[in-house]
Amino acid sequence: MLKALLIYVIGFSTSHFIDIKQSSFKKYYIGLWISCETYLSIKDLSACQDSVEFFNLGDRVWFKASRATSILGIIFLCAALICAGLKLFVFKGKKCILDAAIGMTFVADQLLYN
Repeated sequence: MLKALLIYVIGFSTSHFIDIKQSSFKKYYIGLWISCETYLSIKDLSACQDSVEFFNLGDRVWFKASRATSILGIIFLCAALICAGLKLFVFKGKKCILDAAIGMTFVADQLLYN
């Protein structure tokens, strides 16, 4: 679970979630929050902006919903990791902490991957 959280945090925060090389002189780096357009020449020129402006989405609800479910998923994954740590080191005899960690892991999985 720790490895999944680490990989998801890197993917969540990076602008290189999707890399597209359109031609020999133009590349796109697209993330959940920011998108960059790079012109490859003698000097690399980059122009970065918010993903909503980059794709001219306006007030599209589906993009805001995908951001919101990503945020909720990472919160639930962090909470599940905390509960699992508490179960291992502090509350060794409490079954409810284990049940909470399992439930939060399931909710995070449903939010992030569906």
